[in-house]
Amino acid sequence: MSLSLCRCVVLSLFVGLWAASGAFAQQAGSAPLQNSTPPYEDRLHRVAELVGSLHYITNLCGTAKNDQFRIKMQEFIEAETLNEPLRRKLLISKYNKGYRAFASVYTSCTDSAKLVETNYRTEGKALIEELLSRYSN
Repeated sequence: MSLSLCRCVVLSLFVGLWAASGAFAQQAGSAPLQNSTPPYEDRLHRVAELVGSLHYITNLCGTAKNDQFRIKMQEFIEAETLNEPLRRKLLISKYNKGYRAFASVYTSCTDSAKLVETNYRTEGKALIEELLSRYSN
């Protein structure tokens, strides 16, 4: 199973977000295989959690005052889960889990929060680059 061009573009945009301040998508019109989970699904779940956490922490620490992580994740989820409502729900759940995890711990920007942001950006960038190299055409 390989990633479509659309997924690669969205993931590449995430790589830019990870590096600048950190994704995949199913080709429009293609039907998913019945009861088939992509081999990279667990990695996508981790990416979703990282993006949710980074959305919260970058706004908290002033690294970014925008919704770029949320917007790119939404675009990715829409493309990746075309005609797969259960996968869509699960990816949204993972994103929200990451966001809420940080919101429950960090109410102000601390040195620890900044360190976690750096570590999550590094992890996310490496994970996305691995996904692109292993599963893109």
